Amino acid sequence: MESVHVHKTQATDQETLFDRVAWFYAICRERFLRDDTEQIIQTLTTHGLRLNNSFLVELGCGPGFYATRIAQRLRLLNVLGIDASRRLVAHSKARARLMNLSNCSFQIADARSLPLADESVDAIITSRLFMILERKEDATEEIFRVLRPGGFFFIAEPLGPIRAKIPLAIMRSLGWLISLSGEAKTADYDNNVQVQVLTPCAFSNLIHLQPWERVVQWQSNYYQYAVCSRKRLVSEVETSGPSQRSPTGSNWHIDFEI
Repeated sequence: MESVHVHKTQATDQETLFDRVAWFYAICRERFLRDDTEQIIQTLTTHGLRLNNSFLVELGCGPGFYATRIAQRLRLLNVLGIDASRRLVAHSKARARLMNLSNCSFQIADARSLPLADESVDAIITSRLFMILERKEDATEEIFRVLRPGGFFFIAEPLGPIRAKIPLAIMRSLGWLISLSGEAKTADYDNNVQVQVLTPCAFSNLIHLQPWERVVQWQSNYYQYAVCSRKRLVSEVETSGPSQRSPTGSNWHIDFEI
């Protein structure tokens, strides 16, 4: 995998809830949560992402579910997964090794302070990240900063608060049981993780904090999605016209206009 200008960052020594029960979250992500791999690939390629040596980043990659799947499907794409959990990043690295992926790597970092150069990324994807993230606007600023002109941001967030909170509730219970077993104390890790599911209006407001050239939003039964395009350079616009279709097959549209 070619160099993508990634720099080391200093992570906190304290474990998070996602560290303490990383094994459960990995199972949950693999078996029970929605798989949007095909939709992500179709959306990004429809919007014009060039697959040959482009650089895609998954923020809040968790156990590396999407990062490894996309890297496996698109071997010419360079993929980096970023997550704040040490154990989930370790799990992701092991997953990539088992799948023999030379185009996929992982790093511990905060989505609100990315260790990436300005305008160095072709596409960024996130799924279920913003519902647990404080200072969400900081993350959108970082995403816009590191995307190249003409780059794309794909975001998926759940609609139903009850369904979204179930995995975290189970994780908290498991963390408590581990502390009762004497293997570790509750105070040894940060359990201060809150789920704040975005309403469609809040979702749209968050996206439109940045000056995207184009935003397309749509919904399924349980999730809300958007793909945001950063304005291309004038020379790029002259040589290649914009895509005219949305990922759902209809004309470009914005469901929640601000």
